Amino acid sequence: MNALDRKVKTKLDKVKTKLDKAIKSYKAGNYIEAEALFKECVKKEPANAEAWYYLGLIAYTSKNYEIAVEHFNAAIKINVEEKYFLDLGLALYQLKKYNALEECYLRLLSINPDSSTYNCNLGVTYSEQNQLEKAIDCYKKALVINPKNADTYSNMGFALKRQNKIFEAIECYFKAIELNPKHATAHYNLGIAYKDTMQIKESIKCYRKVLDLNPQYPNVYLDLAIALFLDRDFKAGWEAYEKRITVQKINEIMSPLLKPKWNGESLEGKNIYVLHEQGFGDIIQFSRFLPYLKKLGASRVFFKSRPEMINLFEQSDLLGVEIIDADFDEKTLEFDYYIPLLSLAYYLNVNEYNIPSTDKYLHASKRKINKYQKKFFNNEQYKIGIFWQGSTTNSGDAQRSLALKYFYPLFGYDNVAVYSMQKGLGSEQLDKLPDEYKVVNLGNEFNDFSDTAAAIENLDLVISVDSSVAHLAGALGKEVWIILSERPEWRWGQEKDLTIWYKNARLFRPVLGEGKHEMISRVFKALNKKLANSHLLNL
Repeated sequence: MNALDRKVKTKLDKVKTKLDKAIKSYKAGNYIEAEALFKECVKKEPANAEAWYYLGLIAYTSKNYEIAVEHFNAAIKINVEEKYFLDLGLALYQLKKYNALEECYLRLLSINPDSSTYNCNLGVTYSEQNQLEKAIDCYKKALVINPKNADTYSNMGFALKRQNKIFEAIECYFKAIELNPKHATAHYNLGIAYKDTMQIKESIKCYRKVLDLNPQYPNVYLDLAIALFLDRDFKAGWEAYEKRITVQKINEIMSPLLKPKWNGESLEGKNIYVLHEQGFGDIIQFSRFLPYLKKLGASRVFFKSRPEMINLFEQSDLLGVEIIDADFDEKTLEFDYYIPLLSLAYYLNVNEYNIPSTDKYLHASKRKINKYQKKFFNNEQYKIGIFWQGSTTNSGDAQRSLALKYFYPLFGYDNVAVYSMQKGLGSEQLDKLPDEYKVVNLGNEFNDFSDTAAAIENLDLVISVDSSVAHLAGALGKEVWIILSERPEWRWGQEKDLTIWYKNARLFRPVLGEGKHEMISRVFKALNKKLANSHLLNL
Protein backbone atom coordinates (compact mmCIF):
# COMPACT_ATOMS: atom_id res chain seq x y z
CA MET A 1 0.00 0.00 0.00
CA ASN A 2 1.51 3.32 -1.09
CA ALA A 3 1.38 6.57 0.85
CA LEU A 4 -1.68 7.87 -1.05
CA ASP A 5 -3.64 4.68 -0.39
CA ARG A 6 -2.72 4.83 3.28
CA LYS A 7 -3.90 8.45 3.45
CA VAL A 8 -7.25 7.62 1.82
CA LYS A 9 -7.71 4.60 4.12
CA THR A 10 -6.96 6.71 7.18
CA LYS A 11 -9.52 9.30 6.04
CA LEU A 12 -12.18 6.64 5.48
CA ASP A 13 -11.43 5.03 8.83
CA LYS A 14 -11.98 8.38 10.51
CA VAL A 15 -15.28 8.80 8.66
CA LYS A 16 -16.36 5.30 9.69
CA THR A 17 -15.50 6.02 13.31
CA LYS A 18 -17.49 9.24 13.15
CA LEU A 19 -20.38 7.43 11.41
CA ASP A 20 -20.47 4.78 14.12
CA LYS A 21 -20.53 7.48 16.76
CA ALA A 22 -23.30 9.31 14.89
CA ILE A 23 -25.42 6.15 14.63
CA LYS A 24 -24.95 5.51 18.33
CA SER A 25 -26.11 9.09 19.11
CA TYR A 26 -29.10 8.66 16.78
CA LYS A 27 -30.20 5.44 18.45
CA ALA A 28 -29.85 7.14 21.84
CA GLY A 29 -32.21 9.88 20.66
CA ASN A 30 -29.55 12.59 20.58
CA TYR A 31 -30.66 13.88 17.18
CA ILE A 32 -28.93 17.26 17.25
CA GLU A 33 -25.55 15.73 17.99
CA ALA A 34 -26.17 12.89 15.52
CA GLU A 35 -27.17 15.29 12.72
CA ALA A 36 -24.00 17.34 13.18
CA LEU A 37 -21.87 14.19 13.00
CA PHE A 38 -23.67 12.83 9.91
CA LYS A 39 -23.16 16.18 8.17
CA GLU A 40 -19.44 16.01 8.93
CA CYS A 41 -19.43 12.50 7.41
CA VAL A 42 -21.01 13.54 4.11
CA LYS A 43 -18.78 16.59 3.96
CA LYS A 44 -15.68 14.40 4.15
CA GLU A 45 -17.21 11.53 2.17
CA PRO A 46 -20.10 12.74 -0.09
CA ALA A 47 -20.68 9.16 -1.32
CA ASN A 48 -21.51 7.84 2.15
CA ALA A 49 -25.02 6.45 1.59
CA GLU A 50 -25.62 5.52 5.23
CA ALA A 51 -24.90 9.05 6.43
CA TRP A 52 -27.37 10.47 3.89
CA TYR A 53 -29.93 7.87 4.93
CA TYR A 54 -29.70 8.75 8.61
CA LEU A 55 -29.90 12.45 7.80
CA GLY A 56 -33.15 11.56 6.03
CA LEU A 57 -34.40 9.73 9.12
CA ILE A 58 -33.63 12.72 11.33
CA ALA A 59 -35.43 15.08 8.93
CA TYR A 60 -38.42 12.72 8.85
CA THR A 61 -38.54 12.58 12.65
CA SER A 62 -38.57 16.40 12.67
CA LYS A 63 -41.38 16.34 10.06
CA ASN A 64 -39.13 18.04 7.51
CA TYR A 65 -40.43 15.69 4.84
CA GLU A 66 -39.12 17.58 1.80
CA ILE A 67 -35.59 17.50 3.21
CA ALA A 68 -36.03 13.85 4.17
CA VAL A 69 -36.90 13.02 0.55
CA GLU A 70 -33.78 14.83 -0.66
CA HIS A 71 -31.55 12.89 1.74
CA PHE A 72 -33.14 9.50 1.00
CA ASN A 73 -32.75 10.12 -2.74
CA ALA A 74 -29.11 11.06 -2.18
CA ALA A 75 -28.58 7.70 -0.45
CA ILE A 76 -30.37 5.81 -3.26
CA LYS A 77 -28.17 7.42 -5.92
CA ILE A 78 -25.17 5.98 -4.15
CA ASN A 79 -26.52 2.59 -3.19
CA VAL A 80 -29.85 0.89 -3.95
CA GLU A 81 -31.15 -0.61 -0.71
CA GLU A 82 -34.68 -1.60 0.25
CA LYS A 83 -34.67 0.33 3.51
CA TYR A 84 -33.81 3.53 1.66
CA PHE A 85 -36.85 3.13 -0.59
CA LEU A 86 -39.06 2.14 2.32
CA ASP A 87 -38.37 5.30 4.27
CA LEU A 88 -38.49 7.40 1.11
CA GLY A 89 -41.99 6.01 0.61
CA LEU A 90 -43.04 7.10 4.10
CA ALA A 91 -41.84 10.65 3.45
CA LEU A 92 -43.52 10.83 0.04
CA TYR A 93 -46.77 9.61 1.58
CA GLN A 94 -46.68 12.42 4.13
CA LEU A 95 -46.18 14.90 1.28
CA LYS A 96 -49.01 13.28 -0.76
CA LYS A 97 -46.63 12.96 -3.72
CA TYR A 98 -48.41 9.91 -5.04
CA ASN A 99 -46.80 9.74 -8.49
CA ALA A 100 -43.34 9.60 -6.92
CA LEU A 101 -44.66 7.19 -4.29
CA GLU A 102 -45.97 4.88 -7.00
CA GLU A 103 -42.54 4.87 -8.64
CA CYS A 104 -40.95 4.16 -5.26
CA TYR A 105 -43.06 1.05 -4.63
CA LEU A 106 -42.62 -0.19 -8.19
CA ARG A 107 -38.86 0.01 -7.62
CA LEU A 108 -39.26 -1.92 -4.37
CA LEU A 109 -41.31 -4.58 -6.14
CA SER A 110 -38.59 -4.89 -8.77
CA ILE A 111 -36.24 -5.70 -5.89
CA ASN A 112 -38.66 -7.95 -4.03
CA PRO A 113 -41.73 -8.89 -6.15
CA ASP A 114 -42.98 -11.37 -3.54
CA SER A 115 -43.50 -8.77 -0.84
CA SER A 116 -47.07 -8.65 0.38
CA THR A 117 -46.34 -5.34 2.12
CA TYR A 118 -45.05 -3.64 -1.02
CA ASN A 119 -48.05 -4.78 -3.06
CA CYS A 120 -50.39 -3.58 -0.34
CA ASN A 121 -48.66 -0.20 -0.07
CA LEU A 122 -48.76 0.24 -3.84
CA GLY A 123 -52.48 -0.44 -3.58
CA VAL A 124 -52.82 2.33 -1.00
CA THR A 125 -50.96 4.65 -3.36
CA TYR A 126 -53.37 3.87 -6.20
CA SER A 127 -56.33 4.27 -3.85
CA GLU A 128 -55.14 7.74 -2.86
CA GLN A 129 -55.09 8.62 -6.57
CA ASN A 130 -58.62 7.24 -6.98
CA GLN A 131 -57.32 4.45 -9.23
CA LEU A 132 -59.46 1.96 -7.39
CA GLU A 133 -59.30 -0.98 -9.81
CA LYS A 134 -55.51 -0.86 -9.77
CA ALA A 135 -55.59 -0.62 -5.99
CA ILE A 136 -57.82 -3.68 -5.65
CA ASP A 137 -55.60 -5.66 -8.04
CA CYS A 138 -52.62 -4.86 -5.82
CA TYR A 139 -54.49 -5.94 -2.70
CA LYS A 140 -55.46 -9.21 -4.35
CA LYS A 141 -51.82 -9.89 -5.28
CA ALA A 142 -50.80 -9.11 -1.70
CA LEU A 143 -53.38 -11.57 -0.37
CA VAL A 144 -52.15 -14.33 -2.68
CA ILE A 145 -48.72 -13.88 -1.13
CA ASN A 146 -50.02 -13.48 2.43
CA PRO A 147 -53.70 -14.39 2.87
CA LYS A 148 -53.55 -13.60 6.59
CA ASN A 149 -52.78 -9.90 6.39
CA ALA A 150 -55.57 -7.99 8.13
CA ASP A 151 -54.31 -4.61 6.86
CA THR A 152 -54.69 -5.70 3.26
CA TYR A 153 -58.29 -6.85 3.78
CA SER A 154 -59.09 -3.57 5.55
CA ASN A 155 -57.56 -1.50 2.76
CA MET A 156 -59.34 -3.51 0.08
CA GLY A 157 -62.62 -3.00 1.91
CA PHE A 158 -62.04 0.75 1.88
CA ALA A 159 -61.42 0.73 -1.89
CA LEU A 160 -64.51 -1.41 -2.54
CA LYS A 161 -66.66 0.92 -0.48
CA ARG A 162 -65.48 3.85 -2.56
CA GLN A 163 -66.68 1.91 -5.59
CA ASN A 164 -70.07 1.63 -3.84
CA LYS A 165 -69.56 -2.13 -3.52
CA ILE A 166 -70.51 -1.76 0.08
CA PHE A 167 -71.48 -5.34 0.90
CA GLU A 168 -68.24 -6.66 -0.59
CA ALA A 169 -66.44 -4.07 1.53
CA ILE A 170 -68.22 -5.35 4.64
CA GLU A 171 -67.01 -8.88 3.90
CA CYS A 172 -63.43 -7.57 3.73
CA TYR A 173 -63.80 -5.82 7.07
CA PHE A 174 -65.18 -9.02 8.60
CA LYS A 175 -62.13 -10.90 7.35
CA ALA A 176 -59.73 -8.27 8.67
CA ILE A 177 -61.35 -8.41 12.11
CA GLU A 178 -61.34 -12.22 12.06
CA LEU A 179 -57.58 -12.12 11.44
CA ASN A 180 -56.99 -9.31 13.93
CA PRO A 181 -59.85 -8.65 16.39
CA LYS A 182 -58.00 -5.54 17.62
CA HIS A 183 -57.81 -3.92 14.17
CA ALA A 184 -59.30 -0.51 15.05
CA THR A 185 -59.39 0.76 11.46
CA ALA A 186 -61.35 -2.27 10.27
CA HIS A 187 -63.87 -1.84 13.09
CA TYR A 188 -64.13 1.88 12.28
CA ASN A 189 -64.66 1.37 8.55
CA LEU A 190 -67.17 -1.40 9.27
CA GLY A 191 -69.04 1.11 11.42
CA ILE A 192 -69.16 3.57 8.52
CA ALA A 193 -70.39 0.84 6.17
CA TYR A 194 -73.13 -0.12 8.61
CA LYS A 195 -74.13 3.54 8.92
CA ASP A 196 -74.28 3.92 5.15
CA THR A 197 -76.56 0.89 4.90
CA MET A 198 -78.63 2.33 7.79
CA GLN A 199 -77.75 -0.52 10.15
CA ILE A 200 -77.36 2.10 12.83
CA LYS A 201 -77.25 -0.02 15.99
CA GLU A 202 -74.51 -2.20 14.47
CA SER A 203 -72.64 0.96 13.49
CA ILE A 204 -72.76 2.21 17.09
CA LYS A 205 -71.34 -1.11 18.34
CA CYS A 206 -68.41 -0.78 15.93
CA TYR A 207 -67.57 2.76 16.98
CA ARG A 208 -67.70 1.82 20.66
CA LYS A 209 -65.32 -1.05 19.92
CA VAL A 210 -62.92 1.40 18.26
CA LEU A 211 -63.00 3.55 21.40
CA ASP A 212 -62.23 0.49 23.51
CA LEU A 213 -59.20 -0.20 21.33
CA ASN A 214 -58.04 3.39 20.86
CA PRO A 215 -59.82 6.28 22.64
CA GLN A 216 -57.82 8.75 20.54
CA TYR A 217 -58.83 7.29 17.16
CA PRO A 218 -59.42 10.22 14.73
CA ASN A 219 -63.04 11.19 14.02
CA VAL A 220 -64.59 8.26 15.87
CA TYR A 221 -66.44 10.44 18.38
CA LEU A 222 -67.93 12.46 15.56
CA ASP A 223 -69.08 9.34 13.72
CA LEU A 224 -70.41 7.82 16.92
CA ALA A 225 -72.38 11.01 17.57
CA ILE A 226 -73.86 10.90 14.07
CA ALA A 227 -74.94 7.28 14.53
CA LEU A 228 -76.47 8.07 17.93
CA PHE A 229 -78.40 10.99 16.44
CA LEU A 230 -79.72 8.72 13.70
CA ASP A 231 -80.77 6.32 16.46
CA ARG A 232 -82.54 9.24 18.18
CA ASP A 233 -80.33 8.96 21.26
CA PHE A 234 -79.74 12.69 21.49
CA LYS A 235 -78.35 12.76 25.01
CA ALA A 236 -75.53 10.32 24.22
CA GLY A 237 -75.14 11.87 20.77
CA TRP A 238 -74.51 15.40 22.02
CA GLU A 239 -72.13 14.03 24.65
CA ALA A 240 -70.10 12.20 22.00
CA TYR A 241 -70.23 15.20 19.68
CA GLU A 242 -68.83 17.41 22.41
CA LYS A 243 -65.65 15.29 22.33
CA ARG A 244 -64.73 17.02 19.07
CA ILE A 245 -63.49 19.88 21.24
CA THR A 246 -61.05 17.80 23.28
CA VAL A 247 -60.15 14.83 21.09
CA GLN A 248 -60.27 16.58 17.74
CA LYS A 249 -58.80 19.78 19.15
CA ILE A 250 -61.31 22.16 17.64
CA ASN A 251 -59.68 24.85 19.79
CA GLU A 252 -56.68 24.76 17.49
CA ILE A 253 -58.74 26.36 14.73
CA MET A 254 -60.29 28.90 17.09
CA SER A 255 -58.56 31.95 18.45
CA PRO A 256 -57.02 31.41 21.88
CA LEU A 257 -59.53 33.34 23.95
CA LEU A 258 -57.93 33.04 27.39
CA LYS A 259 -61.43 32.69 28.84
CA PRO A 260 -63.17 29.54 30.06
CA LYS A 261 -65.48 27.57 27.82
CA TRP A 262 -69.08 27.56 29.03
CA ASN A 263 -69.96 24.14 30.43
CA GLY A 264 -73.51 24.81 31.54
CA GLU A 265 -72.78 27.05 34.54
CA SER A 266 -75.24 29.77 35.53
CA LEU A 267 -75.23 32.65 33.05
CA GLU A 268 -77.01 35.06 35.36
CA GLY A 269 -75.36 38.44 34.84
CA LYS A 270 -72.66 36.95 32.58
CA ASN A 271 -71.57 37.73 29.03
CA ILE A 272 -71.11 34.80 26.65
CA TYR A 273 -69.37 34.73 23.27
CA VAL A 274 -70.57 32.18 20.71
CA LEU A 275 -68.26 31.24 17.84
CA HIS A 276 -69.49 29.88 14.52
CA GLU A 277 -68.26 26.53 13.27
CA GLN A 278 -68.91 24.00 10.50
CA GLY A 279 -70.75 24.94 7.29
CA PHE A 280 -73.40 27.51 6.44
CA GLY A 281 -76.22 25.01 6.88
CA ASP A 282 -75.03 24.06 10.37
CA ILE A 283 -74.84 27.72 11.37
CA ILE A 284 -78.38 28.38 10.15
CA GLN A 285 -79.73 25.25 11.85
CA PHE A 286 -78.14 25.94 15.24
CA SER A 287 -78.62 29.72 15.30
CA ARG A 288 -82.13 29.02 16.66
CA PHE A 289 -80.52 28.29 20.05
CA LEU A 290 -78.81 31.68 20.43
CA PRO A 291 -81.79 33.53 21.99
CA TYR A 292 -82.09 30.88 24.69
CA LEU A 293 -78.84 32.07 26.24
CA LYS A 294 -80.59 35.33 27.06
CA LYS A 295 -83.44 33.35 28.60
CA LEU A 296 -80.87 31.65 30.84
CA GLY A 297 -79.99 35.04 32.28
CA ALA A 298 -77.01 36.11 30.16
CA SER A 299 -76.52 39.87 30.22
CA ARG A 300 -75.07 39.94 26.72
CA VAL A 301 -74.78 37.28 24.03
CA PHE A 302 -72.23 37.89 21.29
CA PHE A 303 -72.22 35.81 18.12
CA LYS A 304 -69.39 35.95 15.65
CA SER A 305 -70.76 34.78 12.32
CA ARG A 306 -69.24 34.19 8.91
CA PRO A 307 -69.15 37.36 6.77
CA GLU A 308 -71.74 36.09 4.28
CA MET A 309 -74.34 35.70 7.05
CA ILE A 310 -73.94 38.86 9.14
CA ASN A 311 -76.69 40.87 7.40
CA LEU A 312 -79.08 37.93 7.63
CA PHE A 313 -78.62 37.56 11.38
CA GLU A 314 -78.70 41.30 12.06
CA GLN A 315 -82.04 41.69 10.30
CA SER A 316 -83.47 38.58 12.00
CA ASP A 317 -83.51 40.22 15.45
CA LEU A 318 -82.50 37.18 17.50
CA LEU A 319 -83.94 38.56 20.76
CA GLY A 320 -81.02 40.70 21.81
CA VAL A 321 -78.18 38.59 20.43
CA GLU A 322 -75.39 40.92 19.30
CA ILE A 323 -73.88 39.96 15.94
CA ILE A 324 -70.13 40.51 15.80
CA ASP A 325 -68.42 41.41 12.55
CA ALA A 326 -66.23 38.61 11.19
CA ASP A 327 -63.02 40.67 11.39
CA PHE A 328 -63.78 42.08 14.84
CA ASP A 329 -60.85 41.75 17.26
CA GLU A 330 -62.29 39.51 19.97
CA LYS A 331 -59.50 40.54 22.36
CA THR A 332 -61.36 43.81 22.89
CA LEU A 333 -64.62 42.00 23.70
CA GLU A 334 -65.67 41.78 27.33
CA PHE A 335 -67.13 38.35 28.06
CA ASP A 336 -67.01 35.68 30.76
CA TYR A 337 -67.42 32.49 28.72
CA TYR A 338 -67.14 31.35 25.14
CA ILE A 339 -68.74 28.37 23.42
CA PRO A 340 -68.76 26.93 19.89
CA LEU A 341 -72.21 27.25 18.30
CA LEU A 342 -72.86 23.53 17.87
CA SER A 343 -72.19 22.88 21.55
CA LEU A 344 -75.30 24.80 22.57
CA ALA A 345 -77.60 21.84 21.93
CA TYR A 346 -75.64 19.72 24.43
CA TYR A 347 -75.85 22.24 27.28
CA LEU A 348 -79.47 23.09 26.48
CA ASN A 349 -80.34 19.38 26.68
CA VAL A 350 -81.96 19.37 23.25
CA ASN A 351 -83.83 16.25 22.15
CA GLU A 352 -86.35 15.41 19.44
CA TYR A 353 -89.24 16.60 21.62
CA ASN A 354 -88.03 20.05 22.66
CA ILE A 355 -86.37 21.52 19.56
CA PRO A 356 -87.39 25.20 19.48
CA SER A 357 -88.41 27.38 16.54
CA THR A 358 -89.26 24.71 14.01
CA ASP A 359 -91.43 27.06 11.92
CA LYS A 360 -89.73 30.46 11.52
CA TYR A 361 -86.83 32.01 13.38
CA LEU A 362 -84.92 33.94 10.72
CA HIS A 363 -86.27 36.90 8.77
CA ALA A 364 -85.54 38.67 5.51
CA SER A 365 -85.36 42.42 5.06
CA LYS A 366 -88.77 43.80 4.00
CA ARG A 367 -87.00 46.30 1.79
CA LYS A 368 -85.12 43.55 -0.02
CA ILE A 369 -88.22 41.37 -0.26
CA ASN A 370 -90.03 44.18 -2.05
CA LYS A 371 -87.05 44.88 -4.27
CA TYR A 372 -86.91 41.26 -5.43
CA GLN A 373 -90.69 41.10 -5.81
CA LYS A 374 -90.79 44.06 -8.19
CA LYS A 375 -87.78 42.95 -10.21
CA PHE A 376 -88.35 39.19 -10.54
CA PHE A 377 -91.60 37.98 -9.02
CA ASN A 378 -94.28 40.28 -10.38
CA ASN A 379 -96.31 37.49 -12.02
CA GLU A 380 -99.23 35.18 -11.21
CA GLN A 381 -97.35 31.91 -11.79
CA TYR A 382 -96.50 29.32 -9.14
CA LYS A 383 -92.93 30.20 -8.22
CA ILE A 384 -90.42 27.39 -7.58
CA GLY A 385 -86.81 27.99 -6.61
CA ILE A 386 -84.27 25.24 -7.28
CA PHE A 387 -80.81 24.52 -5.92
CA TRP A 388 -78.86 21.50 -7.15
CA GLN A 389 -75.15 21.83 -6.33
CA GLY A 390 -73.72 21.92 -2.81
CA SER A 391 -70.22 22.82 -1.73
CA THR A 392 -67.49 20.44 -2.89
CA THR A 393 -65.75 20.92 0.48
CA ASN A 394 -68.39 18.57 1.89
CA SER A 395 -67.02 15.02 1.73
CA GLY A 396 -70.43 13.68 0.71
CA ASP A 397 -71.08 16.23 -2.02
CA ALA A 398 -70.74 13.75 -4.89
CA GLN A 399 -73.64 11.79 -3.44
CA ARG A 400 -75.88 14.72 -2.44
CA SER A 401 -75.53 17.09 -5.42
CA LEU A 402 -77.50 16.68 -8.63
CA ALA A 403 -77.06 17.84 -12.20
CA LEU A 404 -79.42 20.57 -13.36
CA LYS A 405 -80.82 18.16 -15.98
CA TYR A 406 -82.75 16.33 -13.25
CA PHE A 407 -84.90 19.46 -12.86
CA TYR A 408 -85.75 19.72 -16.58
CA PRO A 409 -89.31 18.34 -16.08
CA LEU A 410 -90.09 21.59 -14.24
CA PHE A 411 -90.02 23.43 -17.53
CA GLY A 412 -92.96 21.38 -18.82
CA TYR A 413 -95.46 23.14 -16.53
CA ASP A 414 -97.33 26.08 -18.07
CA ASN A 415 -98.23 27.73 -14.78
CA VAL A 416 -94.84 27.41 -13.08
CA ALA A 417 -92.01 29.95 -13.05
CA VAL A 418 -88.61 28.44 -12.31
CA TYR A 419 -85.97 30.39 -10.38
CA SER A 420 -82.35 29.30 -10.01
CA MET A 421 -80.95 29.88 -6.52
CA GLN A 422 -77.56 28.60 -7.58
CA LYS A 423 -74.56 30.86 -7.10
CA GLY A 424 -71.00 30.05 -8.09
CA LEU A 425 -70.24 26.37 -8.57
CA GLY A 426 -73.05 24.65 -10.47
CA SER A 427 -74.43 27.80 -12.07
CA GLU A 428 -72.35 27.14 -15.18
CA GLN A 429 -74.83 24.36 -16.01
CA LEU A 430 -77.35 27.08 -16.84
CA ASP A 431 -75.29 27.87 -19.94
CA LYS A 432 -76.22 24.45 -21.35
CA LEU A 433 -79.92 24.82 -20.65
CA PRO A 434 -81.99 24.31 -23.84
CA ASP A 435 -83.24 27.60 -25.28
CA GLU A 436 -86.88 26.67 -24.84
CA TYR A 437 -86.40 26.25 -21.08
CA LYS A 438 -86.83 29.58 -19.31
CA VAL A 439 -85.32 30.12 -15.91
CA VAL A 440 -84.77 33.27 -13.85
CA ASN A 441 -81.17 33.26 -12.67
CA LEU A 442 -81.21 34.84 -9.22
CA GLY A 443 -77.73 33.68 -8.21
CA ASN A 444 -76.07 36.62 -9.96
CA GLU A 445 -78.05 38.96 -7.71
CA PHE A 446 -76.94 37.40 -4.43
CA ASN A 447 -74.21 39.14 -2.46
CA ASP A 448 -74.88 37.33 0.79
CA PHE A 449 -77.50 35.23 2.57
CA SER A 450 -79.74 38.23 3.23
CA ASP A 451 -80.30 38.44 -0.55
CA THR A 452 -81.02 34.73 -0.75
CA ALA A 453 -83.50 35.06 2.10
CA ALA A 454 -85.35 37.93 0.39
CA ALA A 455 -85.66 35.90 -2.80
CA ILE A 456 -86.91 32.82 -0.91
CA GLU A 457 -89.64 34.89 0.74
CA ASN A 458 -91.06 35.57 -2.75
CA LEU A 459 -91.22 31.89 -3.71
CA ASP A 460 -94.06 29.42 -3.26
CA LEU A 461 -91.79 26.40 -2.97
CA VAL A 462 -88.07 25.64 -2.75
CA ILE A 463 -86.75 22.33 -4.09
CA SER A 464 -83.15 21.76 -3.06
CA VAL A 465 -80.54 19.17 -2.36
CA ASP A 466 -79.33 19.00 1.25
CA SER A 467 -77.68 22.42 1.43
CA SER A 468 -77.51 25.77 3.17
CA VAL A 469 -80.32 27.00 0.88
CA ALA A 470 -82.56 24.20 2.17
CA HIS A 471 -81.73 25.14 5.76
CA LEU A 472 -82.37 28.82 5.06
CA ALA A 473 -85.77 28.09 3.50
CA GLY A 474 -86.67 25.98 6.54
CA ALA A 475 -85.51 28.67 8.97
CA LEU A 476 -87.63 31.24 7.10
CA GLY A 477 -90.68 29.02 7.42
CA LYS A 478 -90.92 28.58 3.64
CA GLU A 479 -92.16 25.29 2.23
CA VAL A 480 -89.08 23.39 1.13
CA TRP A 481 -88.60 19.96 -0.39
CA ILE A 482 -85.19 18.54 0.41
CA ILE A 483 -83.73 15.83 -1.81
CA LEU A 484 -81.48 13.62 0.28
CA SER A 485 -78.63 11.36 -0.77
CA GLU A 486 -78.50 7.61 -0.14
CA ARG A 487 -76.42 8.42 2.93
CA PRO A 488 -78.26 11.34 4.50
CA GLU A 489 -76.76 13.42 7.26
CA TRP A 490 -77.64 12.70 10.87
CA ARG A 491 -80.09 15.58 11.18
CA TRP A 492 -82.60 14.00 8.79
CA GLY A 493 -83.09 10.77 10.72
CA GLN A 494 -83.75 7.41 9.11
CA GLU A 495 -87.27 6.95 7.85
CA LYS A 496 -89.82 9.76 7.83
CA ASP A 497 -90.43 12.32 5.09
CA LEU A 498 -90.81 14.97 7.79
CA THR A 499 -88.07 16.46 9.94
CA ILE A 500 -88.01 17.53 13.57
CA TRP A 501 -85.96 20.60 12.63
CA TYR A 502 -88.19 22.42 10.14
CA LYS A 503 -91.98 22.35 10.28
CA ASN A 504 -92.47 23.20 6.59
CA ALA A 505 -89.84 20.84 5.17
CA ARG A 506 -90.54 17.61 3.33
CA LEU A 507 -87.79 15.06 2.80
CA PHE A 508 -87.37 12.95 -0.30
CA ARG A 509 -85.34 9.98 0.78
CA PRO A 510 -83.93 7.53 -1.80
CA VAL A 511 -84.33 3.82 -1.35
CA LEU A 512 -80.95 2.09 -1.08
CA GLY A 513 -79.89 1.11 -4.58
CA GLU A 514 -82.48 3.36 -6.23
CA GLY A 515 -81.11 5.53 -9.04
CA LYS A 516 -81.41 9.31 -9.07
CA HIS A 517 -83.91 9.25 -11.94
CA GLU A 518 -86.28 7.04 -9.94
CA MET A 519 -85.96 9.24 -6.88
CA ILE A 520 -86.54 12.47 -8.82
CA SER A 521 -89.61 10.93 -10.46
CA ARG A 522 -91.15 10.68 -6.97
CA VAL A 523 -90.49 14.38 -6.45
CA PHE A 524 -92.38 15.24 -9.63
CA LYS A 525 -95.26 12.91 -8.81
CA ALA A 526 -95.62 14.82 -5.54
CA LEU A 527 -95.43 18.12 -7.40
CA ASN A 528 -98.11 16.99 -9.87
CA LYS A 529 -100.37 16.17 -6.95
CA LYS A 530 -99.67 19.50 -5.25
CA LEU A 531 -100.33 21.54 -8.38
CA ALA A 532 -103.46 19.54 -9.19
CA ASN A 533 -104.82 20.24 -5.72
CA SER A 534 -104.10 23.93 -6.31
CA HIS A 535 -105.77 23.77 -9.77
CA LEU A 536 -102.47 24.79 -11.36
CA LEU A 537 -101.62 21.58 -13.16
CA ASN A 538 -101.69 22.07 -16.90
CA LEU A 539 -99.07 19.91 -18.58
